[in-house]
Amino acid sequence: RSLSEGGDWSSLLKEMPESMSFERIMVEHIISSPGDWAGAIDKLPKNLQMMFVHAYQSYLFNRMLSERMRRGLPLTKPILGDVVIPLDSNRNPQHENPVTTTPGNIDLVARQVRSGRAFVTISLFGSESKIPEGEMGDIERSVIEEEGISEKDFIVPGLPHFVGTFGAIIRMRAPLTDRRALFDIGVAGPIAGFVVAVIALVIGLRLSTVVPIQGNYGMHLGEPLLLQFASWVVIGPLGPTADVILHPVGFAAWFGLFITSLNLLPIGQLDGGHVAYALLGERQRSVAVALVPILMVFGWLGWKGWFLWVGLAGLMGLAHPPVRNPGRALGATRVLIGWIALLIFAVTFSWEPFVLR
Repeated sequence: RSLSEGGDWSSLLKEMPESMSFERIMVEHIISSPGDWAGAIDKLPKNLQMMFVHAYQSYLFNRMLSERMRRGLPLTKPILGDVVIPLDSNRNPQHENPVTTTPGNIDLVARQVRSGRAFVTISLFGSESKIPEGEMGDIERSVIEEEGISEKDFIVPGLPHFVGTFGAIIRMRAPLTDRRALFDIGVAGPIAGFVVAVIALVIGLRLSTVVPIQGNYGMHLGEPLLLQFASWVVIGPLGPTADVILHPVGFAAWFGLFITSLNLLPIGQLDGGHVAYALLGERQRSVAVALVPILMVFGWLGWKGWFLWVGLAGLMGLAHPPVRNPGRALGATRVLIGWIALLIFAVTFSWEPFVLR
């Protein structure tokens, strides 16, 4: 603490244990760009950046709640301007049907809250927030103004993506200090996503339906090795005339495995590029160059989307940018995890993920 308060970031970095990978990344950025606190946070993966946003939202919520209590306003009784959320018959919140308390409905809303069929809310301020009217709105507005923020401050910028919150490409504005920090950033997301996808896959297969094959037309999903094995374990061997109609949970899991495999391609600043560079150093570029014609052959023989990925690889660059201390060894544990990441890529990859017949 004394080192950080004194601004001696270089000494602080020497004192920080290797296990504090993300903290070290931020300190390294502060050393290279003094005072750029936002840039330091921008070095973190997007999910960790969101954690900071959520923590700040909780702080704002606590300030608003504390002020409501300080003014003696009730927590279990609506006042004018309060937003009230009704409960369904199973006592699940119906967030899609909020009710604003007005002079015309305040008695009815109060009865609903009193009977346990609704509850009073306070805003969790964010990018799409609407400040309510009345005294609670005044409280929320004053907190926001005192903090000097607006809705747009809660948007975490991301790179162009194709599906939902797909964030496989992590751009870094300055080189990291060593291969260990690079490896930790690259491997964390794919492994976490893989674990979630496997759990969802088992659940989805249990809910899926086995049907007789009635024709060969339409779109079929590719079957990576993991899907084949999981299907054999959960459903059992299938005859030549049987097929599986995946439950939506199973399809979501399949798509998660597909994204994980794309993420682990050892190209540029994909997570797979981070891991490959951390393991292989400058030889990562040779692996990426060798992969391009293979993907083009896959595109020629099967899924045309591989041509798009080859184009993206050209735009991003095949080679990973260097780190400042490339000679630092990863250690046996990280090398083992790297081999596990390679195995995950092997069992989730499908050269023809979408088959049209």
